[in-house]
Amino acid sequence: MSQIKCGACEKIITPSLDKKYGMPGYPWRREAEGILSDLTANVMILDNGEKKIVLVSLDLLYVITSWVDELRTALVEKFGLDYDSIMVTATHTHTGSPTPGGTWNNEFVENSAFVAEKVISAVGEALE
Repeated sequence: MSQIKCGACEKIITPSLDKKYGMPGYPWRREAEGILSDLTANVMILDNGEKKIVLVSLDLLYVITSWVDELRTALVEKFGLDYDSIMVTATHTHTGSPTPGGTWNNEFVENSAFVAEKVISAVGEALE
């Protein structure tokens, strides 16, 4: 029987309050006035010695395919992972940071690089 190794990492993806981002889960612009609990990127990697499965959960309203594709490609290039073994999902929080395709999409462009950087870092730590 083979063993399965597991690595995990959590990174905070809460943007700074001075960014004045709109929260995407509202039909009108609503900016955060404080932080009750941080938004996180959670990564878990399962490795049976032959294949690694990467699971990523983001405290965002949703994620879109084009952004996930870019993130998956970056993870493949940096860590040599199998593209089809990387899964990314969102928790669907309405009080999160800007999300692609949302009302304030220009804010997402800036925030998406920040979130991607945190995910890449978390995957690196989970692989150790």
